[in-house]
Amino acid sequence: MKLFLLIPLTTVECERIFSEVSNIVTENRNRLSVDMLNKLLMISRNGEERKHFDFIRVYNYWKEGKKRYFLNN
Repeated sequence: MKLFLLIPLTTVECERIFSEVSNIVTENRNRLSVDMLNKLLMISRNGEERKHFDFIRVYNYWKEGKKRYFLNN
């Protein structure tokens, strides 16, 4: 009986994931590896909403991570 409690009754969750994958894999990003696609999907499903995400903090963390050369510096 416990096995039947694990089986989903609908395919809604699978359809949501396929929809998110189609948003990630676009015409310009059609050569993503399976590993990268999986990581982007995990961020999409479990990450913060974009309106709450601090892009400046992440950019500064990335920029300070190692020596980088910028054209405007």
